[in-house]
Amino acid sequence: MSRMKMSFGRRLQRTLAVRLPGNLRWKGFRLAVGDMPLRQLQPPYLTPGAPGEKRELAPDFDAQRDEAVFRIDHGYATDHGVTLTASAHLIRELSREWNPPPTGHSRLEKPAWLPRVHRLDEAASITLEHNENYCHFLFEGLPRLHILERCGIGSDVPVYANAKRAYQRDLLPFFGVPPARLISSSAHPLIQAKRLWVPTYPGYQGKFPQEAVDYLRGIILPKLEAESPLRRLSRKLYISRRDSTSRRILNEAEVETRLQALGFECLCLSDLPVLKQLRAFAEARVVVAAHGASLTNIAFCAAGASMIEIFPQDFHSVCYQDLAPKVGVKPSWLRAASVQVGSGGLAQDLTITEQAYQNIIALLHDENLA
Repeated sequence: MSRMKMSFGRRLQRTLAVRLPGNLRWKGFRLAVGDMPLRQLQPPYLTPGAPGEKRELAPDFDAQRDEAVFRIDHGYATDHGVTLTASAHLIRELSREWNPPPTGHSRLEKPAWLPRVHRLDEAASITLEHNENYCHFLFEGLPRLHILERCGIGSDVPVYANAKRAYQRDLLPFFGVPPARLISSSAHPLIQAKRLWVPTYPGYQGKFPQEAVDYLRGIILPKLEAESPLRRLSRKLYISRRDSTSRRILNEAEVETRLQALGFECLCLSDLPVLKQLRAFAEARVVVAAHGASLTNIAFCAAGASMIEIFPQDFHSVCYQDLAPKVGVKPSWLRAASVQVGSGGLAQDLTITEQAYQNIIALLHDENLA
């Protein structure tokens, strides 16, 4: 069953659309014709250090593990990371999403008039399902540029990328995609290229591969250092989520006052340009924050820093706890009282009780930070 709710009119559209021939279904209603596995398609592809094109995939090839760039002739790419063949068949291995429905890709399940197609001779697509999420962009989007480079795709090839957010537009030039090379997916939600290059993904979804961590640090930290010398391990940070829709700290004013007395800076990252966000984490000695995408920036901390992650009562995720040791950061976590503000484990707001605050102090004492 589709995860996306549809009105009666949309359901009627879908009923009519699925009775049409595949090409008309795509052209009229933006519904994929069906699936086309990579192994069945056997497109030309490139791998690192192997010049030329190979036409047979290895039996154990894994698009989430193995680096390669595929050429989809006259293929389509969308703003939400969908890759389709010229015949509008979905290439599932190059269209990654969380919990994909068996019927295809969730972003193509609602019938809709096909948006204007932006046609090009050549482009490389690195768009993603979570096209505005900071964590996914840094660890699933930007490292795909490294895969393109390692597989021999030159800087003359335009890059189709998510660039709606200011942080995306600010970071892409550091990774070899200046405005002149960028095709913004928000401006062109659907493209078709005579030669569409699509890289595989940097590791399994929800993970932070060491290669991707090292790649991002190798680009970002020298840029920050060149701007002005980094003062490593010099700052104590509390990261607010007051600009978010969940995991906000309901008694945050009190918490901030008490932490400021211990020398903490209280930052809301949406108030800062991305380079100032990155510098703050690169200079941090300790970071206290509720679970959220801001903790992606732990990747840029110095070895010897500490992280205290705050979770709701009945939710836990290990992703940032796993990321921290990869850069020499000591991770800790605790739970806060929580109240549901939506559906799902993440949709909760938090209260730092006196016991939770004392747990924070105890962790700070353990690291000689209080």
